[in-house]
Amino acid sequence: MADFAALKIEVDFPDEGESSASPRNLRDVIPAGKGRIDRDEYLARVRRGQRSGMPSLMRLLNAEHSGNAEHPSVVCIVGGGPSLAEEVGALRHLIKRGAKVIAVNKSHDWLLRRGLRCDYATLLDPKPWVADYIDLQLAAAKENRRRAGKLWAAPKYLIASQCDDLVLGKFKGRTDSYLWHAAAGLGESVVLKQEFAGEPWVNIAGASVVGLRAVGIAHGLGFRRMHLFGIDGSMKPPRDAGGKPMLYAYDKPHIDATWRAFEVKLTSGWTRAFMANHHMARSVYEFEDSMREWDAQIKAGKMEPFSIRVHGDPTYSAIAMVAAGMGVHADTEENERYGKRPSNW
Repeated sequence: MADFAALKIEVDFPDEGESSASPRNLRDVIPAGKGRIDRDEYLARVRRGQRSGMPSLMRLLNAEHSGNAEHPSVVCIVGGGPSLAEEVGALRHLIKRGAKVIAVNKSHDWLLRRGLRCDYATLLDPKPWVADYIDLQLAAAKENRRRAGKLWAAPKYLIASQCDDLVLGKFKGRTDSYLWHAAAGLGESVVLKQEFAGEPWVNIAGASVVGLRAVGIAHGLGFRRMHLFGIDGSMKPPRDAGGKPMLYAYDKPHIDATWRAFEVKLTSGWTRAFMANHHMARSVYEFEDSMREWDAQIKAGKMEPFSIRVHGDPTYSAIAMVAAGMGVHADTEENERYGKRPSNW
């Protein structure tokens, strides 16, 4: 990964009623999330998940590791951001070249309905409606897993212990489902070490959105070259006046409608405005923080090196804009175009 030490990206947020001349950092306006369940409920779900009988993700650790540093295993992490619909060609190209796929939330169904492979699917949100995000019948039908005469394996389901009872009930008892814990710094590691010392378990640290947390999952599986699709952190403006902006590439219920406008400001002086709800806006600075943390872990010898490429149009994908500023965008021309201050600006 690149050296990001000399790079600073400001994500400024003029609050309601404030002048845009005095913006505040997005981290101050929308601080790190406290989770959608409280600490006691979170730890109760960690215990419940560990006792559920669902096999641990530990069984799959390094299952995808190529063992060849020059030809590492490649994965596409597919979220549901609006840029996904425009990046299908790039996604298909990578799949044809052997990349595997980790789907986030409802992206599992989106992929299968388009004849695209889905090797893993993961869920994290603790709300009950998440149980409807994955249609298990889609993967069970072999015609949805056949492309150009080739049948690929059915997905494996990677379920966070903090998910609702309805989600856990849907997947436990299946031979294709595995449990992991979302590290939140709430004492879950102490509980796991003390109460389940003789059992396998996996804690995955990371951002509040499952699309970014999936990077840690992918690394644990052994992938060392990652491509992010549909990880935007912002909305796509309507094409026509009076049209509806898009936060997701597909219909998704229970959307947080606390819309906010904010700006991503690169040290080059290049600035662009975006709009998202609180949760997705938070993921924009979480991406920057995650990139720096992964880089620090690699340099400290605590994490094997890996690469990330973000796919998406920086004109409306805030995370793609940040990625371009950090020099990690999938399209090197986009890095140049959006990461540097235009000469005629």
